Amino acid sequence: LEFFVTSDANWEHSFAFRFLNLSTTMSSSADAVNMQIVADLEIEMMADLYRRMSSACQKKCIPTTYRDPDLSKGEAICVDRCVAKYLEVHDKLGKKLTQLTAPDEKVLQKLQQH
Repeated sequence: LEFFVTSDANWEHSFAFRFLNLSTTMSSSADAVNMQIVADLEIEMMADLYRRMSSACQKKCIPTTYRDPDLSKGEAICVDRCVAKYLEVHDKLGKKLTQLTAPDEKVLQKLQQH
């Protein structure tokens, strides 16, 4: 599973989490703009996740010399398992990063109250 874990994914999730925390502290008049920025960021991150996953699983499962226009049974199974593992690791990584940044959020809330 180490194959799928990259430092870029850590950075993206951490950045998004911190951005969301900051966006919730801004004034309500800017909420619509903030929500659009957050939505755009989420779409960009999901597209990046898809690109990385596609590239990693294609490199791992599909040979560069094509013999058949369709995936073989073995290639299809490999891609299916690769995608499942990639998404599982992404989910676990996201949960772990959320746990790690939760104390930061509590400190930020305390600072805002004072």
